[in-house]
Amino acid sequence: MVEGSAVVMVRVHAYGSASMRQLTLAQRLLIWALAAGTLFFAAVGFGWFGMFQAKEALREVHEESIVALSRFEAIQTRLLNNRRLILLAFQLDPEGGLASAHERPLSHYLALIDRNTEEVRALIETQRARINDPQEQALFETFVARYDEWIVLVDDVLASLRTGAFRVTYMSAFVQGGEPAGEAAGEAIAALHAHQAKLTADSYEAAQAQYGLTVIAYLALSALGLILGAVLALTTLRRLRLAFGVASSVARAIAKGDLSVVVPNLGNDEFGVLLGDIGEMRDKLHVLIDHLRR
Repeated sequence: MVEGSAVVMVRVHAYGSASMRQLTLAQRLLIWALAAGTLFFAAVGFGWFGMFQAKEALREVHEESIVALSRFEAIQTRLLNNRRLILLAFQLDPEGGLASAHERPLSHYLALIDRNTEEVRALIETQRARINDPQEQALFETFVARYDEWIVLVDDVLASLRTGAFRVTYMSAFVQGGEPAGEAAGEAIAALHAHQAKLTADSYEAAQAQYGLTVIAYLALSALGLILGAVLALTTLRRLRLAFGVASSVARAIAKGDLSVVVPNLGNDEFGVLLGDIGEMRDKLHVLIDHLRR
């Protein structure tokens, strides 16, 4: 009988800490459900947050970066077109030999130049209101300064062309001063375009990194949920196995007549209550047997 009691005590010792023994099966299942629900909603929340952040990152890349690139490309195109159109306008000198090669009048070229100039100004003002990067601001102001220097020379040339003054000296002065200024403006807008392209690439990489972190967090929550669920399941199964084993050992010892068997205290859960009832039954049997012996 002593051996049976020792087995019971070993099993009780292997069961675990006293704090865990205070949890009933219902409480364990409730904790399991709460943990699973919390992790589920956390995973859903992270998923929603990740999708929202990805959408915002894509919106920023599209609305701020790609649209800005398209504006700079439009400015580059119109700047190059105006530099070409001014040289074509000089060819319409009635006293020159190239006027007859053109099907369109001078007014057509001047209208195109004016329209391109207006569109460039509108694009510049639109982009100015949307700049947030200090380096981009500096590059933008450099371009505007170079463009303004060039447009002053262009206005002088256009004023002479509108009056029909096709002097060689005007064309020579524009080629010597206007073309280098136009080239400088072109290089400035190219530098601005390159910087914006880099910002776009950086924004895309940041969005990718943020998406990767969200996926990692989602997977970590899923793994944590699996681990916690497995731990809770294993502890509950271990509790059931050990509690049934202790109850069975005590019941067999009593059935064999060992009323001195120690009924361990396994806590306040359902099995603790069951063993308490078995202990009470043992005590009453002991009293009854003593009474019968008397």
